[in-house]
Amino acid sequence: MLARRIVDRRREALGAERTTSRGSPSDACGRRIWRTLMKRSEVATKQADLASGIGAGILGVGLGVLLADDLRPIAAIVLMLGAVLHGWAMWRKHQLEKSAQVELPHWSVVLYWVCWLAFPAMAAIIVARSALLNG
Repeated sequence: MLARRIVDRRREALGAERTTSRGSPSDACGRRIWRTLMKRSEVATKQADLASGIGAGILGVGLGVLLADDLRPIAAIVLMLGAVLHGWAMWRKHQLEKSAQVELPHWSVVLYWVCWLAFPAMAAIIVARSALLNG
């Protein structure tokens, strides 16, 4: 996450300032204010990211409902495209967080792997359903 790297770099810079400054109360107060602002910024970025993803999902469901009959012939292609894009984004975010040595909450790691296990399960359900409908 870009926001995470920015926060980490700023924390490193604050650490360097701490060792070179004389430790005046105004410096400590400034660092506390900066940390509070960065935490708020990080939280706001995560909230916006989450809201964006949920909004995109709801929009997709709404479009699917509106265009269900028209899109039926290409439904498998649309599902594959969505799965590939989601899988790549999930993998990329995981790699970025690993490279920034971000410690993730346990629930986040569990959901990451549950999602990867859900892909083949969904594919099997789609193939079985298609076979039943066509056979």
